[in-house]
Amino acid sequence: MSLLKRLWVSVVSVMLIALLGTLALNILSARDYLEQQLYAQGNDGAAGLALSISQHGADAAMTELLVSALFDSGHFASVRYLDLARRVVVERSNPIAAPGAPAWFVSLFPLRAGTGSAEVSDGWKQAGSVEVTATSGFAHASLWRASVRLAGLTLILAAALGAVMTLLVRWINRSLSGMVEQAAAIGEGRFVTAVESDVPELKVMSRALNTMVGLVASMFSEQAARIEKLRDAANRDTLTGLPSRSYFMGRLREAVDVEAASESGALLLVRMNDLAGLNRRRGRLYADECVRKLADTLRAFVQERPEMVAARLNGSDFALLAPACDRAAGETLAARLTVACSAFRQTDLSDADPVAYVGGACYTRTEPAADVLARADAMLAQGEAGRPAVAQAGSGADARARVKTPDQWQALLDRAVKERSFTVSPYPVVAPDGRLIHYELMLRLTTNGSAVTAAEFVPMAIRLERIAEVDLIAVELALDEIAGRGDPAAVNLCGVSLRQPGFIERIVALLRSRRELTERLSLELGERSLSDDEGMSLIGRLSAGVAPFGCRLGIDQFGRHFSAMPRLYEAKIDYVKIDGSFVADVDANPGSRHFIEALVQVARSLGIATYAEHVSTEAERSTLVALTIDGMTGPAVTRHQ
Repeated sequence: MSLLKRLWVSVVSVMLIALLGTLALNILSARDYLEQQLYAQGNDGAAGLALSISQHGADAAMTELLVSALFDSGHFASVRYLDLARRVVVERSNPIAAPGAPAWFVSLFPLRAGTGSAEVSDGWKQAGSVEVTATSGFAHASLWRASVRLAGLTLILAAALGAVMTLLVRWINRSLSGMVEQAAAIGEGRFVTAVESDVPELKVMSRALNTMVGLVASMFSEQAARIEKLRDAANRDTLTGLPSRSYFMGRLREAVDVEAASESGALLLVRMNDLAGLNRRRGRLYADECVRKLADTLRAFVQERPEMVAARLNGSDFALLAPACDRAAGETLAARLTVACSAFRQTDLSDADPVAYVGGACYTRTEPAADVLARADAMLAQGEAGRPAVAQAGSGADARARVKTPDQWQALLDRAVKERSFTVSPYPVVAPDGRLIHYELMLRLTTNGSAVTAAEFVPMAIRLERIAEVDLIAVELALDEIAGRGDPAAVNLCGVSLRQPGFIERIVALLRSRRELTERLSLELGERSLSDDEGMSLIGRLSAGVAPFGCRLGIDQFGRHFSAMPRLYEAKIDYVKIDGSFVADVDANPGSRHFIEALVQVARSLGIATYAEHVSTEAERSTLVALTIDGMTGPAVTRHQ
């Protein structure tokens, strides 16, 4: 039994004992009073009868008549007339009390009526005496009625006090429950600040808990900050703040290996001219400032198109990856970079001429990353020779190009949504021991016998506001896949869809209609959904909506918003998939290895599983297994299977 229940039972028991004791005392007091009244009634009756008999000279016939008259009044149990020798001359008695009280009550609270007596005289001499005993039946009836009324009042008071105690216990329980929930939340990794209790004794405790929550939250924030610094140290250049070579190579490998990436793009290389000479002539601080200025220039290009990635490859070499960029756009980008760098001479940041060389190459998805880098490096060499250029994509680029106008995309998407002309391709996500976790389903749009990947049509679906319908179709296809294969499956949803009115409700309705399949379904959202409070709120709403159906919820391409981990726990996220750019070359990059290890430990303490994406080599797979990752996906995982 809980402490509060024991308190409630104890207080109520004490109240009942007090009330029952009060009831008993009142009944006993009333009984004593009634006994005195019965004795007084007997005395009065005896005095009146003695006086009446004395007035008639103790005539025997009249005496008997007077005794009978007094007895017949019904208020006396016994009336006797005795002579001087104490012999009974006339007697009338009825030991049976008048009805009006239950027998058990009469036996429990008996009334002992005293016998009243008076002397009878005949002239100046004593003729005898009378003894009168009042009946207790009417007194018992009166005592019973009073007791019933008192018991009813006692019960009402007991019920009222019980209700007050119940409210009091609930009031205390609310304060205690809040503190219990707060303590449990701390153990689960959630930092909840509770309202301080109104109870002075509990207020001190709740204030101490709030202080502890603040300390633990600050400790977690410090830990998150250290892990983010660890991530930055492993993946960012310390001088410029741009991503490092290892991180950039991971992003380049994703761009050409991952199906969800754009079908084509451009890679630009920028090499500062004579950086070592500038360092000798003007000093290290001057050269560093020039390097930082070039980094700021590249960062400005990235701000124009957030999907682009800029990085510092080594001392004087920089790179800019531009997905969904054709050769003409790449040449325009290279020209803009050249002009921006030439402005360094005007501000006296560099005395080299030219300030930097630019070269690049277009690429297509599935083209080896090494080939793309080699072709871009060759164009950079031409740029150093005075012939800057951007090379064409590798073989098959023309066949893969699908340049469409917005109107063509509109017609294609309208037809695809209407005809449900979408398919999914499964890719396994497995545990380190080889157990299948689920299949990740990649959505494709089929048209004219060919398949268009999600990287091609999803941006246009977002722009044309058709993405919510596409995502609903994707969930339907995932449920069909589960029904057909019987294996768990995961499907990606676009964060933009969550912002469409009624989308979450439509997802819930779809899951309700196929309830028998939903426990094997996982829904995933990209990490960009965590970028603002509205996105986190929508994720929480989606989580609450799908939780009754047993669906799992995951975050894809995770790693840049590590500080959102506690909020992911509050939203009941089941797993995160670590972005492939952090996984690339993890076996050879100690910084990435330490970052993933820390991320796995923090996520596991919050009950969130961690899966690694785009595992390409056996060395990466083995390293991730040693880091106790919960699951993996990618070419190396498929080959190992």
